[in-house]
Amino acid sequence: MTEVATRPEAESAKPKLKRQFVSFVLYQVEPEWRRLPEAERKRHKQEFAEVIDRYNQSKRCQIITYSTAGMRADGEMLLWVIAAELEAVQELASDLSATALGGYLRRSQSFLAQT
Repeated sequence: MTEVATRPEAESAKPKLKRQFVSFVLYQVEPEWRRLPEAERKRHKQEFAEVIDRYNQSKRCQIITYSTAGMRADGEMLLWVIAAELEAVQELASDLSATALGGYLRRSQSFLAQT
């Protein structure tokens, strides 16, 4: 069997892939939140969305949101978070928890991976 030699110039020509952290978090809204006045719920959602927008605009994370309302018994909202640094994922989670809506959310599922 013949060994194939790798040439150093061939190795350096390969593009370097950067590591990414990927998080999937499924949130369930506590029933008490739905009993709040509509205007208050609207403010809560706006504040929560502003945090997501701030992280997306800062380029620290890419956050993709999905509604799972009516499709899953264990959650209404899924966040798919992609970041180059794990700290950004952790800080996002803390900032979302600090919102008014965050006080009514429960993480029913949470997955973290590295590419």
